[in-house]
Amino acid sequence: ADGNSVPADKEESGGLLLYKGGTVCDDYFNSKAANAICKVMGRPFGRSYWRNGLYFRNLQKSKSIKLDNVVYRAVEWASCDFSTTWINCSHSEDVHIVCKGKKETKGEKTEPPTGHYSYEQVSG
Repeated sequence: ADGNSVPADKEESGGLLLYKGGTVCDDYFNSKAANAICKVMGRPFGRSYWRNGLYFRNLQKSKSIKLDNVVYRAVEWASCDFSTTWINCSHSEDVHIVCKGKKETKGEKTEPPTGHYSYEQVSG
C-alpha cells in the first residue's frame, strides 16, 4: 500500500518501508530519517517510530534491498544522503516504520522532490 493512499483521517499507519518497490536497510537509519520519510509521505506534524527485523519473511525475501546507508542530518528531505549502488545488508536489517499524526489533505500537501517512498501493510 502506498503511504500516500492511507486515509487522511487515520492517525497511525505503517509497515515495511519500501523505496521504489524494494526494502530499505537500517544502516545509519535513525529517528530523524523516520520523521523525514513520514513528512515526505504527508504526515509532517506527527511522530514516527521504526524498528528493523525479519517480521514478514516471505514478503521481505520477495523484494530486493534498494536503499542502504540512509543518513539524515536533520528532519528535512534535503539533508538526506543514501546509497542505491552499495548494498551490504540482509533482510533482517529491513526497516519497518509507523507514521503517526493526521495526514495532510491533497490540497495542502507538497510533493517530495524525489524518493518514491511507501510502506506495505501486512496483516497477521
